[in-house]
Amino acid sequence: KYSKSKTYDNDYDLHGESLSEMSESLKIVVFHENMKYVFKLTNLVSIINHSLSKCQSFFVESEEIKNPYTNILFNKSILYNIYFAIKKTCINIPILFEMFFRCGFCIDNFKATYEPYILDEYIKGYINDLSKDKLQRLCYEILQKYKRVNRKMREFKFDRRYPKEKMIKKMKPIVQKYLFVKHSQNQGYRFDCERSIIHDLCELISKDKDFGKPLIKKSKRTGVQIIFKPLVHLNIFQFDPSTEKVIDALEEFRDNNKPLRIKLGI
Repeated sequence: KYSKSKTYDNDYDLHGESLSEMSESLKIVVFHENMKYVFKLTNLVSIINHSLSKCQSFFVESEEIKNPYTNILFNKSILYNIYFAIKKTCINIPILFEMFFRCGFCIDNFKATYEPYILDEYIKGYINDLSKDKLQRLCYEILQKYKRVNRKMREFKFDRRYPKEKMIKKMKPIVQKYLFVKHSQNQGYRFDCERSIIHDLCELISKDKDFGKPLIKKSKRTGVQIIFKPLVHLNIFQFDPSTEKVIDALEEFRDNNKPLRIKLGI
């Protein structure tokens, strides 16, 4: 059967690279449904990881591994051949595929035995699928949740006018850990992640003095910004501290017994 079967007519891997130019040690020939398919091993590793770590709304829904060209399930003999082919190379076997192998490639046994590990592997890649708006909401959620854990966090004030791009860039590693705190079933690891989040937040606030503060654009005005002393607590917009002038109109009126006239110099 194998010698007389045809080879699937495709000279490119799943990423568009030429299979004929690759080293034979990086490829595997899979005999499936009376047809030979040539795969790059790393492509199969990606397919295996995607299938075994599949979750929906953080509920484990691992799927059996399929042939990407036909969408037909690989049988156990093919999975064993793939496993031992990867073993012979320098490619690291995915941890979930190793666990699947230990379960005799039984998907139900695999999910029942290793559910916490499957969920953790899913969370590792979940952050890459999040939009910027979702990441921003998670950043706000973290700052709100941990704002009272210690004195440093209680004193820190975050202004929501702080640029979204900068906030996401600085807090993305913290968001990754926070996803484990929210969804992981591994209680010990959740505790370690939460402790690490508090440490990282305090370090970020200490080292970056501008974090959480809005960018104040310098005004092109040549005059001064008049601030009346009784209303100074309402002055939330600051253009340039060096051009501010705080006055008390009531005192001026009492001292001079005449209305106050202000020359703005604009």
